[in-house]
Amino acid sequence: MNFEEFCRPQTSADLHFADQLVASQFTNIATGKLDSGVVLVGPPGTGKSAAAKVLAEQRNQHANPLFQVPYVFEGKLLTSFTEIENTLNALLGSVAVPFIVINEFDQIPLSTLNSLQAFWNVHSHHCGLVLTTNKLSAISAAMRSRLLVLDVQCPPSSCLLPAAQAFLKSRGKSIHDAKVLSVLAAAGNDMRTRIFAIDQLAI
Repeated sequence: MNFEEFCRPQTSADLHFADQLVASQFTNIATGKLDSGVVLVGPPGTGKSAAAKVLAEQRNQHANPLFQVPYVFEGKLLTSFTEIENTLNALLGSVAVPFIVINEFDQIPLSTLNSLQAFWNVHSHHCGLVLTTNKLSAISAAMRSRLLVLDVQCPPSSCLLPAAQAFLKSRGKSIHDAKVLSVLAAAGNDMRTRIFAIDQLAI
């Protein structure tokens, strides 16, 4: 097991955000206190995709476990809106407001994008979209008006320290906190680089 698998978030409580307001709004949606679709926007490597998956899992947790449907889509691979529509129709029978994720929304082919926007204009109150993107301009003003936009920045590297130390301990490594924090800080503001750095420490 690598560090990414070890520290993979299971609920919104496992996530860390640089901005407390963003964290609060995200938690309200994930726990059902607020029914809103959401756009997670920010530079690469800030944990947008992982957070989006957690949100959808929490909102869809009462779905019929006997009927599993894919609810996480990659924008560049969405060649037809039918894939999304089938998922929403399947989830509607099990979840009051089903949530789906579209990663890298800005890479959706134009034909699929047009179909999604038309669908969203009619059904925005019956389903939840969780979109991740580096380019907010890729989302039309009409769609944004029905979505909560959250600016996701990389949290302080110290947020990873407890999980990093638990992982290192599980691998038989005893490394001082200051050393681990130094390695995390050197990895910069990219969660993928930070995770790789901890994997290297564990070798």
